[in-house]
Amino acid sequence: MPFESRVKNFRQVQRATQNKGKGKDFTSQKNARSRNKPQKENQKEAPK
Repeated sequence: MPFESRVKNFRQVQRATQNKGKGKDFTSQKNARSRNKPQKENQKEAPK
């Protein structure tokens, strides 16, 4: 049982590291977009 769980964890880690580059770029872009949206709205509201 412990060995099987260790292998399972290793596979999960492997999958995470394989998808890390793609997922990281996507999430960072998504976060940047959501972060920039409110700032743009505030900039529009400020001159009014």
